[in-house]
Amino acid sequence: MPLPREQYAFLSQSIYDPLTVESELTSDTRSFVVRYVSPPSTTNYRGAVVQDSATNQLVVVNKGTDPADIHDLVADLGMGMMGAPTQWPEAANTMREALRIAKADHLPSSYISITGHSLGGALAQLQASLPEAAGIHAETFNAYGARAMAESLSRIQPLDVESATHRVVNHRMHHDPVSRPSRHIGEKVHYMDYHDYQNHTPGSVAPLGEARALAAAHGIGNFWDKGLNRPGAVFAQNYFPEFEKERKQRPSRPLEHLPPGVPLDLSAPWNLLGEHQRGPLSPAAATALGATAPDRNGVELLGRDTQALYGALQDRVPDAGPKRLMQFTATCHENGITACNLDRVHLNEERMTIEFHGKSWLATPAVIDLARQAPEPGQSMQQIRQVDQQQMEISRQIAQSAQLAQQGPVR
Repeated sequence: MPLPREQYAFLSQSIYDPLTVESELTSDTRSFVVRYVSPPSTTNYRGAVVQDSATNQLVVVNKGTDPADIHDLVADLGMGMMGAPTQWPEAANTMREALRIAKADHLPSSYISITGHSLGGALAQLQASLPEAAGIHAETFNAYGARAMAESLSRIQPLDVESATHRVVNHRMHHDPVSRPSRHIGEKVHYMDYHDYQNHTPGSVAPLGEARALAAAHGIGNFWDKGLNRPGAVFAQNYFPEFEKERKQRPSRPLEHLPPGVPLDLSAPWNLLGEHQRGPLSPAAATALGATAPDRNGVELLGRDTQALYGALQDRVPDAGPKRLMQFTATCHENGITACNLDRVHLNEERMTIEFHGKSWLATPAVIDLARQAPEPGQSMQQIRQVDQQQMEISRQIAQSAQLAQQGPVR
């Protein structure tokens, strides 16, 4: 049987502190003994296997992102840009260590479960997808969605994502920017505390200070109060259902009705303001976008994901011709914007610029100067190929690291 969700939050908090084998972790209601701690890592990975003192259940725990550590940031970029985090080989080994301990203790695999926060939660989703983890339950907190990573990794190792989908629960603060944009393995459960609920009632425009609230929404402290050693307030009172009920009852406002001077970015995190509806383009903007150009200029030569991005951009900027669309596709592709995370598109006819924003926190806003002539499609396609080659090389290095980790240390 899985542990209560609050105890997974406790363990996801505890792994941020250094652990030693045979040390004890005590929450408000339970005690755990540390059975295994991953060795020092060049990627900053930290994982552990702990055992419930009362039930003998084993829990694999993965540390999340330390924003001050460059290795964690590289791993995060790996999630968004390369398809797999650099810490995955070590996380897979920690999962196998839990299976080894269970076998040695004559415990069924159903006695094992997995947890983690942020990057650690993404690793937990992947661990649950390993074939040898069949039937093992996982619970994550504000985790980056790992489905795209699993699809990438499945090219080099077997993963059973569909089975894991029924065994993973992803707890997330509704306004957390990290867990919002990506596709998760498993179900998602949304939370909102009272402060968040009051600040973001449907139809409101968030104040400038709420950028800080976005960062706060990501912390594991929302789910476990370390100072008081007790579950976070959102477990006792979750305001998200009430928020959802009110949001469905109120009409959204189009983006063009925002008060003057309100930054466009304020509408993005919560998508409360609806779609931007505009009138016909000015002649100058129509010319700059190349609206009258006739053909698709080799779109069929692009990869599947890039074709999907081209199509999404075509839907969002129907006035753009194929040269511009290919330029938009190449620039967005380079900036980590995909068909899945494409969010806002803003055309500034006065400045003759167009901006593209992705929902992913790893996607960099792309700004294109429409006053400059669009490059030929071949140049844009070359730009796309160069980015793909860079990502393939990084994926190759990750795969090589995974193989070396599976082989174990050289004796």
